[in-house]
This record gives sequence, structure tokens and C-alpha cells, in this order.
Amino acid sequence: MRETPHHSALITARGHLLTYQELDEKARAVAAALTAAGVRPEDAVGVSVTGTEHMVVGALGALLAGGSYVPLDAGYPAARRAAMIGDAGADVVLVDPTTSAGYGDVACRLLDIDEAMTHDPVAPAAVHDADPAALAYTVFTSGTTGGPRGVATTHAAVVNMVTHQPYATIDGTSRVAQAANHSFDVCAWEIWGALLNGATLVEVDRRDLLDPERLRAALQLRGVTAMLVVTALFHRLVEQDPTLFAQVDTVLFGGEAADPRRVADVLGTRPPRRLVHMYGPAETATYASWHEVRNCAPTDDTVPIGTPLRGYELHVLDERLRPVAAPGNGELYIGGAFAARGYAERPGETAARFVADPFARTPGGRLYRTGDLVRRLPDGNLAFVGRADLQVKVSGYRVELGEIEAAVEERPDVGDAVVLQDEQDGVRTLVACVRPRAGGTADQVDQDALRAWLTEALPAYMVPRRTVVLDAFPLNPNGKVDRQALRRRLRDRPVERRDGDTGVTGRQDDTSDVTERLLALCGDVLGVDALDPEDSLLAAGGHSLAVMRIIGRVKEELGVRLRTSMLLDANTPLRDIAHHISERRTTAKNRTASISESHPA
Repeated sequence: MRETPHHSALITARGHLLTYQELDEKARAVAAALTAAGVRPEDAVGVSVTGTEHMVVGALGALLAGGSYVPLDAGYPAARRAAMIGDAGADVVLVDPTTSAGYGDVACRLLDIDEAMTHDPVAPAAVHDADPAALAYTVFTSGTTGGPRGVATTHAAVVNMVTHQPYATIDGTSRVAQAANHSFDVCAWEIWGALLNGATLVEVDRRDLLDPERLRAALQLRGVTAMLVVTALFHRLVEQDPTLFAQVDTVLFGGEAADPRRVADVLGTRPPRRLVHMYGPAETATYASWHEVRNCAPTDDTVPIGTPLRGYELHVLDERLRPVAAPGNGELYIGGAFAARGYAERPGETAARFVADPFARTPGGRLYRTGDLVRRLPDGNLAFVGRADLQVKVSGYRVELGEIEAAVEERPDVGDAVVLQDEQDGVRTLVACVRPRAGGTADQVDQDALRAWLTEALPAYMVPRRTVVLDAFPLNPNGKVDRQALRRRLRDRPVERRDGDTGVTGRQDDTSDVTERLLALCGDVLGVDALDPEDSLLAAGGHSLAVMRIIGRVKEELGVRLRTSMLLDANTPLRDIAHHISERRTTAKNRTASISESHPA
């Protein structure tokens, strides 16, 4: 900030430009307000705001006050946010007028970020000079014990993540896209990857992110040179337009298993100058390995996750922590100096995941146990094989199925629950399989009440899109639930047609051919048999990635391009969307007829 005070630090989605000097002044003002509120070195500060400008100013202000920051999604259930605030020890939470109402019952002090920015900035000499081992931020992921767990990341790990790494060259001429949810760990890469390298951070509007045409225009207008895209979104975007990222210098993608077909589509058209596959959990400051993809065939088994980033070591080990020789499968353990401190207020889970490093050259070294199964390829790169536990990825977010199962089983009408991840037409969804309580029957399980319960207890991306009630679960010879057999049973089982099913009913509206075709199309994408035209797409289990696919299908099959905002509006029923499509088609036909009459053959 002192070297390039007048250089652009941030461009908001609305085009507002903030220089490094302006950002510094705003952040030091917030630091002064936090200090006045009692924040001391090593204290955690919650940041629950809208917009990238507020997020960056809030996070930087917390760091300049000597504390750490905890990004909080105001859309999460209040109980979940309260648990996150409690585990992180955040007594103060920065909010804005949009988010403050969601903290009425949370035991913390709220500080309006706009008011905080009116304080006299602390003098630069008074700014806390953080120790590299000090805590920088805590991000929360799904936990195995029925609640979120906070990953505590140090300043040294952040600096290592974004400086002098081979996967991307970012400097004062770069423009880095900020597209991730603020509570997602990859947002830290976007923010600090730009600001610690003197680059410009460019906010991407969420509506643009889900629409390839609008995204292409936004990237071109803002001159974005580097962008990180979670794999699920990457798949959906390039499926509709494989040339989308041609104008971007470096595109990073990662977060879950990559589809070689989509990667081959990009490389076979007009690819970015560098296409890089990233791998790593939040416990290793977002990423621990990288692989620049230069060649990929649609028939390849996998896209390699590559080799370690500077500061990390990758070990393929068996259950006794012995190296597994290539090409055998083993669990990936990550060592090095930049693993997270552990989980906030969860010593048991920290001890289970962060184990003593038998290969360490100095005492005290630790390995992070990822739970990912990998194998080493002949060229030395690693390839992802699968999971050793019940963790899955949903839209790039890490989800422990056990946490969802625990929430489902809290319902008094449910006995046992098993949650699976299923895939329909390339879209992955969560399915909750439940057994009635002892002595109960299937029709006594209130699926609407269950969904409402889960919506209050879990983030939206963790709420199963489908519920199936079974009398019994298939078991393996050891007496445990046979998940593979259960998954096969689900695929052979028709979706129940009955009122009250989670957003799905047996009623069909046959008054309009367009309505029927839209319902069938949406049902195909969502993997359900019938939809109620009076429901919104969100109520029927829709989500952002499914919406992107539906937009593409509607354009291809019905000739109308829908707006993302219409499909994501919880107050717009499918019947209204069908009516909109019908009107657009009629208008197009009338226009064509008028032209034909004016210019007869």
C-alpha cells in the first residue's frame, strides 16, 4: 500500500474504484473502531457483510487491529452462525444494514462497518505487526460430529499461498476476479492473491457468474487476467461455452473431481494461456498441489492433481503410515510448514486429523490426513481416486454426510438416516434416506416438516434435495449400512408421486404444452419424476448449478433464453416461467410472420 498508494486495489461490481491508499485509510479506520470496541491482538472478529468492498475493508481492519477475521455468511441459519462465533471466540461482529438483522439472538457485539469507517484511522506506526505464526483467519467447514468446524490459518500460510508460487504469476498489472462466497476458503486466495501482489481485485456479480454470456462481457469489460473457478461451476460454464475463458490469462479450477470431457472441451477450442488444476483442503490454506493442464482427452480417467506447492509435502500412505508404491492407491497426507493450527475449540478432531509426521526433519512436524485416496502416475503426478470416508463436495463446499445425518435424526419421527450423494445428468445432489422411528410407519414421517427443520439447521447447500422413506436399509456382512446397495436401490426406485413430498407432487398441469415441457425438462435436470407448477424452482430442489443447465436446455429446446434471476426467485412459480416462455415464443412467431408478410417470396 505504501509502494503503490494510487494504484487500483479494488473495482466493485458496480464499477466503483478504490485505490490502495483509500483501502488503507478505510481499513485503518475500522481497525480504530475495533480497538475502541475492545479487540486486542489475537482476538477474532466476525465479518458478516455484503459486497467485496466491505468484506476486504472488514478483514483488513481486523488484521490491522492485531486480530484475525472470521467470514460469516448471513444466509446461514442463526444457530449455525452462533456456533461458529462461539468456537472462533468472536466477541465483535462487523455487519451492515443488510446483515445486521440476522444477529438479534446471537451473543456478540455488532459493529456497523459503515459507521466504523467514519473513525479517525489509526496511525500507520500503531498498526499491529503480526507474527508469522499468528492467526490470520478462521473459515468453517462441515464437521463429522454434527456441527461446523473452524480451520485456523496463520499469516505465514496466507503469504505462502499467494506469493512466489508457480501456478500463477500475479503482479501490479494483474486483475484478479473475486467471485467466491466470502465464507468459502478460496475467497482468501482471491483477496490476498491480489492485494499481497499489488494487483487489482475485481468483484464479479453473482448474476454474471451464473450466465456465460454476461460473465464473458464482465471479464472483458474489467480486463480480468486471473480467475479461480470451483470445479462444479467450471463444468457447467464450459459445457455451455468452452471458449468462455479465452480472454483470461490464467484460469485455476479445483474443489472436487474434474471431468476430463469438460477440460478437453476447453483445450480443444480457445483455451486461456494457462489452465491450472488446483488441489487442497482448507486445512492447508486452500491449496497444496497444482497441475498445469496442457493435454487432456475426453476419454482420460482423470485430471491429475499434480505435484506439491512450495512449502508442502505430499505422502501416499497406507493405514499404518507406510508409503504406498506406485501405482497403488493410498491415502493422501500433507506435510510441511503451513498446515493449519487445527480446529477451533475441537481438540479431539484436531488430534484425529493432524498427526505426527514420521518423515519430519525437525521435531514437532505434523501431517494432515486428507481422507482422499490417490495414486501416483508414472510421470510423478498424483491422481485423485476417491474418498476414504463419508465426505463429499457440493458446489465446491466440503460436506460431511454425517453432519447432515445427525441433523435428520434429531427429528422425532425419524429413526435412522443415511445421506447419499447422487448424480443426475451431470448434476450432483444430496438424497436423504430415512427409516421411521421404532414402531412408526413411512407415512408418519413428515417430509415437509423435515425439510423445514433442515433449512433452519443447515446451510442451503447441505439440505438434501430429495427424501426417501424406507422400512429398512440394506446391510453388509459386518452389519453396517451397505451404501452402494442403497444407492442401487434408489436408482431402481421410481420417485414417489404424492402431495407433501419435498417440493414434488404428482399433479401435472396439462393446460399448456410449454408448461409440460418445462416441468419435464426441470424434472430431468433435478432428477425427480414430477414437479408442481405452483412451486418455484428453488422449492423443487433447484440450485445455482442446476439453474445454469436448465437455462441451456430451455434455450436449446424451447428457443428462449431465461434470466438467472427469474429461476432463482423463490416467489416465481414454474407456471409463471412457462407463461413467460410461451409469450416470448409467440412474440417471436408473430415477428417472423410479420417479416414474411412484408417480404413475400
